[in-house]
Amino acid sequence: MAYRRSSYARKAFRKPYRKYGSTGRKRRYFKKSTTSRKNGSSLQKMIRQEAAKVLRGPRRKVSLVAVPERVPFFSESDLLQYSYFRVPVTQSISLQPGSRNKVFVKGICVRMKISYAQSVAVTGVCYPAKVQTVAIPVESMSVTDGMEMKSFLLGQKDGRSVRLMTLEETNFLHKDGPFAVVPGRGSDEKGSARWELDSNDQTLFTARLAKGAGAPLGKVRWRTEKNGPTKEGTTFHEEFHVNGIMRTLNWGAPGGHVQMDTRNVEVYFLVGKELEFSDSVSGIPVFEPHLELMFGVRAMQVNSMKTHDGQRADIGALEAGTVSDLRVDVYYS
Repeated sequence: MAYRRSSYARKAFRKPYRKYGSTGRKRRYFKKSTTSRKNGSSLQKMIRQEAAKVLRGPRRKVSLVAVPERVPFFSESDLLQYSYFRVPVTQSISLQPGSRNKVFVKGICVRMKISYAQSVAVTGVCYPAKVQTVAIPVESMSVTDGMEMKSFLLGQKDGRSVRLMTLEETNFLHKDGPFAVVPGRGSDEKGSARWELDSNDQTLFTARLAKGAGAPLGKVRWRTEKNGPTKEGTTFHEEFHVNGIMRTLNWGAPGGHVQMDTRNVEVYFLVGKELEFSDSVSGIPVFEPHLELMFGVRAMQVNSMKTHDGQRADIGALEAGTVSDLRVDVYYS
């Protein structure tokens, strides 16, 4: 039968705790500090960030100005559809000598003036332009102290004038767009199913966001007053309201008057994304897809310019307001 020590015997064989070591000096036990671990991890993170900056190259900025300087939008039912405009991002970036085939887009700052004679809504989104087939015309203006200045068309040409785009011209009625779509009624000329926005009023202002490959990128921060509060969201959306009637009854005739309020809007899109390209054309990298912004502005009330006999009053188009002085800064490396 195997001998089994009692609990008292096992305790007796334990090595006793010695307060003092063999040298006679008192032992000290230190708890490992969490501060050193935090400092080490933050240092490693800083080293990784600096290494990434070296690989990306120096920080750069390209500035764009929209032409023409001022484009109107309308509240009349027949013209209310002209509400949207595209803004180039990666199409404005020039290829640098000896640069690699990747570009890190940090963010885009958009500044513009919205003037309005009645309540309006403004929206904006940053998205991969998978649905766009026509590039935004971008022209170089000057290079000063390493900073590029370029221009782009605010809207699209219609004869000799420039107007904002319709919903169909945005190409967002597509599964790869930044806004969700649902099957619509009927089919198009090719027999394919028509798509409609997942929206209450078939506009981008109330549409749900997509979750696929063309979904919006990054976050958006904006403010509409110089020292006003900063707002944040996945997309930019703001409404400006008037408190009363802003025009006289004879506004389109000599002696008539239209009063407009003006807001300075500043929107910053935080992208923080590295994009890769495989080719370039005339020094401009060709990304597949390009990165773009889409903005919309519209009157919140629909007006009719028809008289009691069904004829339209001959006093010109009813302008709800204008988009003007649009400036864009693209930060990249």
